[in-house]
Amino acid sequence: MIILIILNLVVSLGFYNAYLLLDDKTDENNPINKSLEKKWHFIGAYLFLSLSGTIYFFTREWKYIPFVLSSFWLIFGGIVHVVGLNKPFFYVGTTAFTDKLLRYISAKNPDITSAIIKLALLISSILIIS
Repeated sequence: MIILIILNLVVSLGFYNAYLLLDDKTDENNPINKSLEKKWHFIGAYLFLSLSGTIYFFTREWKYIPFVLSSFWLIFGGIVHVVGLNKPFFYVGTTAFTDKLLRYISAKNPDITSAIIKLALLISSILIIS
């Protein structure tokens, strides 16, 4: 089982990074660009869930799942924004479901709303573990 878990995460990370790099090399006006953005967002969400499932598999405790999800959303997402996309840490795009939801909740300041929600979820998840 451990071999399947490792292969799942390795292959998922490979595709995630490949689509992210390909997206970066594709002009924003190219019709393929939206498709690439959707693919790496979908695989990113899959990684969130796979990592959560992996942690649950090893700990058998649900209380770590919110921490995995919130830290992945905050830290991993922030790193991708800053390093991969040259955007602010709490940048809210226009492709992912969560991006659209954050823009709906706060059309004027989605980045600030993103920061507040992500930090609140991370802190709450840490309190659940404690």
